[in-house]
Amino acid sequence: MSDNGNADTGEARYKLALVLFTIVMLGVGSFGLWIASEWTKDKAIGNIRQQARHHLELYNIYLVNRISTFSSYPVILAENSLIINSLNNPADAGAVNSYLSQFNSSVGANASYILNKDGVAVAASNWDDKDSFVGRDYSFRPYFKKAINGVPAGYAAMGVTSRKTGYYAAYPIRKDGVVIGVAVVKNKLDSLELGTEEIMGTLLIADENDVIFASNDDMFDFHTVHKLTDEVLSKIKESKQYGDIEIIPLPIKSDTTRNGAKIITLSPSDLTEKQQVSYVIETLHTRGWSVYLLSEIGDLDKKIAINMAIAASGVVAMFVVVLLLVNLRIKYAHKKMARNNKELEQKVSERTNELNETNGRLLVELMERKRLENALKIKTDELQNINEHLMELVEREVSASRNKEQMLTQQSRMAAMGEMIGSIAHQWRQHINAIGLIVQDLVDASLHGEMSHEYLETEVQSTMGHIGFMSQTIDDFRDFLKPSKKMLSFDVKVAIETIMSMFGGIFKKDNCLMSLENYEGQYMAAGYPNEFKQVVLNIVNNARDAIISSRNRGLLDRNT
Repeated sequence: MSDNGNADTGEARYKLALVLFTIVMLGVGSFGLWIASEWTKDKAIGNIRQQARHHLELYNIYLVNRISTFSSYPVILAENSLIINSLNNPADAGAVNSYLSQFNSSVGANASYILNKDGVAVAASNWDDKDSFVGRDYSFRPYFKKAINGVPAGYAAMGVTSRKTGYYAAYPIRKDGVVIGVAVVKNKLDSLELGTEEIMGTLLIADENDVIFASNDDMFDFHTVHKLTDEVLSKIKESKQYGDIEIIPLPIKSDTTRNGAKIITLSPSDLTEKQQVSYVIETLHTRGWSVYLLSEIGDLDKKIAINMAIAASGVVAMFVVVLLLVNLRIKYAHKKMARNNKELEQKVSERTNELNETNGRLLVELMERKRLENALKIKTDELQNINEHLMELVEREVSASRNKEQMLTQQSRMAAMGEMIGSIAHQWRQHINAIGLIVQDLVDASLHGEMSHEYLETEVQSTMGHIGFMSQTIDDFRDFLKPSKKMLSFDVKVAIETIMSMFGGIFKKDNCLMSLENYEGQYMAAGYPNEFKQVVLNIVNNARDAIISSRNRGLLDRNT
């Protein structure tokens, strides 16, 4: 009776455990499927974002190259002597019109034209068209306002006459350093746009006000990604940038971020064929513009749900099979347990005897371990002594290395001083000769009675000027040798020009000329000015040595 009661109790516990196991496995499986679904979605969105970023960076390189090409066109016109002279001589307008027509055809632009200082077009490539630009006033255009003040300008806008959108590149025309007009080239926007075979997704190019003026889907043109203020809209309308076209924002329903990717959802509209569409949006900013790439997510949720349903079916099937196997295994183990109980009592006695023997062996091993620990302590003490000796050896080697570095630094300074002494001698020689000629001239003037107060004062001032220059040279080289004590903000261009002024003469002796080209404006840096100058001097010295070496080996012409 007791055995039957124990059997019934064991059977009930077995069934309860099986039910609990089933519930736990179903919960774990459901949670696992949800985690897998979210991970799959994040992974898919991450892949879309990575691919979009790659395509966007490739297009940005293409866009920057195209804009650089566009910006070079008006520079060519602004430096043409015929165009420069025509602004003061209207009689040359016919020749300029002909030249602009040929130039415009060669570069493939929409139009090329010249504005005078009042913003009126005095010549244009379309001078013989009914919609000719000649005589029209473009002074209200932002590109003219910038260029007439000496600043090159780029501007995307719709033509007032042609009603076609283009990219306007403007450059100031100077004569004797004074801006007298502006050269403008209107370029076609289709060369900025790539088709869907090059760009996977919807490519949008927006101006500095976030107005989309070019894309590979015309439906997006003249929309904005962000809503513009009334002030910005008024400014666009006043400049007639896009004529009378209404600028409206994209119908963005939601804006979220997932796995680092920005996702926007557009409400049903003509842009989305009357459907709600979600995109991963990637953005790059270049030259004041914003370039967006919209990668459609599509029916990602539906695909993931189908995949998860298939995976869930497989998990359930596997779970049922595992459950059956576990059930059979537990029943087999239940029967085997009864047989093993009888064997267990017999083995306990045997194991007790074996345990006593094991304890004896453990005692012997413990004594051996103690002996090994003592030996290890001795070896550790020896290793510590070796480490201390090694540290002393390292310190001596480091000290020797520092001494070598100090010697190399001193040699570098001596070499720089040698260059400076040569440069000082080169710059002084001319002024010493000039002072000598003045002294000889004073003697001649005294002998011939030409010595007057005015003459003497002029010669003295000239002499003092030469002496002042020589004194300033000493001060410049002395300041150059002083190390900068603290970090300062300095103009990199001025620092390089100082090196050119101080050492240009001695470089010229070796037929090596230093020049600074295509360098406008200020480029401020924070650091140590004199150390920077010494670095620049080392660089140009190395370049001069390389040139001289190449000449000596016949790799360069002596006059090169």
